[in-house]
Amino acid sequence: MEENVLQQIADMFKGQIQLELRRKRPSRTKSGIAKPVSGRYPTPISAPRATGRLYNSVNVYWEGSFEQKDLSMILDFGDVDYWYFIDQGRNPNSGKRTGQMKPALTQWARVKPLPRFRDAKGRFLSNEERAMLITRSVAKYGYEGTFFIEKAINRTINKIEEEIGNAAAIFFLNMFTGMENGGNFQTRSNRP
Repeated sequence: MEENVLQQIADMFKGQIQLELRRKRPSRTKSGIAKPVSGRYPTPISAPRATGRLYNSVNVYWEGSFEQKDLSMILDFGDVDYWYFIDQGRNPNSGKRTGQMKPALTQWARVKPLPRFRDAKGRFLSNEERAMLITRSVAKYGYEGTFFIEKAINRTINKIEEEIGNAAAIFFLNMFTGMENGGNFQTRSNRP
């Protein structure tokens, strides 16, 4: 397959990944139900990005040789290691103890365009207090994954069929068949 067609496929896939990362989604628990909210407020719609680190870190490229039949597509997230939890979600009380999440969520609460919460006396809560509430919610309910990689794969296949043709779409689809057996698609992050 020509190198420019391979680059075009990689660019389409990257574009679809970034499109999925820009989508607004309602806040949901790991089981898929709307997160309960106390008071008179509806379940909030989550803004798609806080800092844009994940969105900006997406890189798609090829390794190996088409002629040697060892060509692999690489989806690289650089030093952003939380992509997996955005894609797959997080179970309640899974992984880390909730206290370990608080420093990262305090920073996240500063930059994320979240509604400002008020306490019983009507005062705004600090970012630390908001981070504690978010940490408690994640520990209690978890959160639903966005499955942005799977959705981007499906959208890219449709786009390839429209713009390049069926042969290229079949080639792209074959990259993902047998992923459980080490297929020709890999995700990477620089962090351990």
